[in-house]
Amino acid sequence: MIMTFEQTVDAVMQLTLEQQDLLADLLKRWRIEQTRTQIAKGAAEDIADFQRGKFQSQPVADIIAELRQTLDD
Repeated sequence: MIMTFEQTVDAVMQLTLEQQDLLADLLKRWRIEQTRTQIAKGAAEDIADFQRGKFQSQPVADIIAELRQTLDD
């Protein structure tokens, strides 16, 4: 049986404060792991694109100048 969001919130409200704290900690850790996974996936895709020649290396000074120009606009 799949619970609706409201049912889930109601169920969480019935937990003890200690259980709610534990659940909150678990959710936080899961979100951190999901974010790390997404970042790693994006980085792997970017590296693959770079290796296929979709990006070209540039001097750092040029990149910084371009970023500054973007911020000034």
